[in-house]
Amino acid sequence: MSKKEMFKEFVRLNPEFATSVKNGKTTWQELFQIYDLYGSESKLFDQYRKVNKIENFTSNIGVKDIIDSLKNINIDVLQENLNGLGKAVSFIEDLTNTFKKDEKTNEEKINKKRRVEPINRFFDD
Repeated sequence: MSKKEMFKEFVRLNPEFATSVKNGKTTWQELFQIYDLYGSESKLFDQYRKVNKIENFTSNIGVKDIIDSLKNINIDVLQENLNGLGKAVSFIEDLTNTFKKDEKTNEEKINKKRRVEPINRFFDD
């Protein structure tokens, strides 16, 4: 069996390579060169396998799967988590408001110290 025939068989066993070529991520020539130089077990092929597995996973998710996932959500736990998140956000708001108030009072103190007496002051004789 020639290298070309062996590569064709390798591609038949790994259909995700065809998807990579169709998407323009690689070419058949590049895949064949990797196969020819490094063999079928090369880690260089992993990048094409992983990407396509993720694409296949996302394309297999349907509306039914999403609805099933929503059915499994415990509303009480979700409400507790949202309450905790709300408390954390209000705590951060309080902190930022405190810092803003401190900055304003510091600016007012500095401005009071900088007040200059008017130049046209009259002297008592």
